[in-house]
Amino acid sequence: MKDTLTDALEQSRLRRQLPDPVGRRLVRERAGVSQGDVAKALNVGRPTICRWESGARDPGRQHLAAYLELLNRLTQEAP
Repeated sequence: MKDTLTDALEQSRLRRQLPDPVGRRLVRERAGVSQGDVAKALNVGRPTICRWESGARDPGRQHLAAYLELLNRLTQEAP
């Protein structure tokens, strides 16, 4: 039970850090990275990234931390 609660709290914390869908797209575009590049880096399909950036879906628990880390790196590396 403790691990489940800890995991749920961590997922909640990560979701609060995730930019809104428009912000996700802007971060990617400002860094000059395509949806395909992001998809490849996260081992998902390009339509998945499209759904995340349109607000149709949010990343699931298996991709949330990696996507957030990638967006943070793109923000730091953008010109």
